[in-house]
Amino acid sequence: MKAMAFIKEKFDLIKVIITAVALITVTAIFHFVTPSDTARLLTYLLIYIFISYENFFECIEKLIKQPFNENFLMLVATVGAFVLGEYVEAVLVMLLYSIGELFEEYAEERSENAIVALTELMPEHAAVKQGDEIIEKKVDQVEVGDLLYLKAGDRVVCDGVVVRGNCSINDSMLTGESALKSVSVGDEIMSGTVVESGVLLVRVTATSNQSSASKIIKLVTEQSEKKAQGEKFIRKFAKIYTPIVIVAAVLVATVPLIFGQPFSEWFKRALNLLVISCPCALVISVPLAYFAGIGNAFKRGIIVKGGITLERASKINKVVFDKTGTLTYGRFRILDVLSVGDESEVMKIAASMERYSNHPIAVAILSGYQGEYYDDLNTQEIAGQGILSKGENAFAVGNAKLMSAIGVSAPEINEIGTVVYVAKNGEYLGAIVIGDSVKDCAAQVISGLYEKNYSVAMLTGDNGATAQAVAEQLGITDYNHSLLPEDKQKLIETYKKTANVAFVGDGINDAPSLASSHLAVAMGSGTDVASLCSDVILTDDDLKKLPVLFALSKKTQRIVKENVVFSISVKVAALVLSVLGFAPMWLAILSDVGVMALATLNSMRLLK
Repeated sequence: MKAMAFIKEKFDLIKVIITAVALITVTAIFHFVTPSDTARLLTYLLIYIFISYENFFECIEKLIKQPFNENFLMLVATVGAFVLGEYVEAVLVMLLYSIGELFEEYAEERSENAIVALTELMPEHAAVKQGDEIIEKKVDQVEVGDLLYLKAGDRVVCDGVVVRGNCSINDSMLTGESALKSVSVGDEIMSGTVVESGVLLVRVTATSNQSSASKIIKLVTEQSEKKAQGEKFIRKFAKIYTPIVIVAAVLVATVPLIFGQPFSEWFKRALNLLVISCPCALVISVPLAYFAGIGNAFKRGIIVKGGITLERASKINKVVFDKTGTLTYGRFRILDVLSVGDESEVMKIAASMERYSNHPIAVAILSGYQGEYYDDLNTQEIAGQGILSKGENAFAVGNAKLMSAIGVSAPEINEIGTVVYVAKNGEYLGAIVIGDSVKDCAAQVISGLYEKNYSVAMLTGDNGATAQAVAEQLGITDYNHSLLPEDKQKLIETYKKTANVAFVGDGINDAPSLASSHLAVAMGSGTDVASLCSDVILTDDDLKKLPVLFALSKKTQRIVKENVVFSISVKVAALVLSVLGFAPMWLAILSDVGVMALATLNSMRLLK
């Protein structure tokens, strides 16, 4: 049963593999064993039917609504190839077309998986306080006014206001920022947020289908559906080329009758025109160019999801970056240590107190400290404020609220980042500034994009001071801060009115913007949701690969256009000769096979 399910799920892929193996095997055998013309025709015809029967029926279904579609073009091309006796070429056209369809299906499946992944992040049940009892409710049954009971590790399922308790929360799903925030009575808290410590009672102000998290899911769903409607090159080409050829053939067969010409002669010329116009060279060389471009990108650590992605990338003129995890490393490190005395003592106390914590700030402090520790500390964590120790060494490590609560007079520090104050026996010793840092290559990449006449913008959920500091360091003048996911997505829509927009991000909060942009680029170390919503993945998080992607996409489009112009030029010349009666069948074959070979070699340049 499992084997049957697998075959059903991967049927299209299995069909492509079988066809490729059969084509290679049969062609190799026929190279050494010369079959009869009938046997050769029937063998390749069976392989052709196996790979193309679905396209044939799809073409019949679409003939009324959309007569000149890409399926019809494939049939015209391959039937023409069979008439010319180019059986391998006919099967190869359908094989390459089917591979292109697999890429398209893969991209659509990834978009659907992104929505599923987002949905699975949210719990199905919530703990609700009713009187003195805590009961469990389905999330969609939680109403405005209910009291959510939240403990450490719980994800908030509805937007609300804190009515009891104080703690640290992680709202990276919404803002993208890994820094924890403190909330207390009266503060708003949004769905998707994770409680890191303490216990909260939150009064619901918006039901689950109106909450912040549901808006993200809705935006991703809507934008993914819109994006899936994009047309690939061969589809656009089929709409123009196919009707022109058919109308031309009809005119060649009928117009001479008005002038008393013999029908049989001009009907034969019309058939020759259809055969010569068979666009096999074009149909093969275009996807080959895209496959070569995709292969080149993959060797460079850039995963590109299909030829249409390269086509979109070539048109981009505005690049919008998320900040955290994209332009910055997305992880905390020590930016500065301020002390009124011994700096090493400040670090020793902080590291000793944070020694057994997995908090991001604790990890940053410990990674920046190499010395000895104070042992046997009796510590107590104060939710949303910091850590205290009792006994001989009365240490305090935490934020300004903690210093104020224990009566320690600490100076206001205005540096960008999270400030961790350190006190001993009621006296202020110093502070450690923790923060994110800009990637080494980011300034170079931004500068290079400006030089290539791309416009650049930065969107972040972080505060204004931090956003300004990063933007100034990178030379970005267009930036917006304190943004929720829907705010980012609205700005992307605004940018799209005047530009072709690429968005580069890494977090769940970036998913709507990635889905909405013309080109979605995700960092390889980002969330699964971001990768699923993307068109391109930079596997090693190297921003220097972004200009490479744009240059490669432009070169791919240039080669595609060269193949199109060359193929059509030769075809037009052959067609004119055919209509005038000067094109024998050997010329038709030469024009088709010769053009295909040259266009294929041209496409292969992209592998270098």
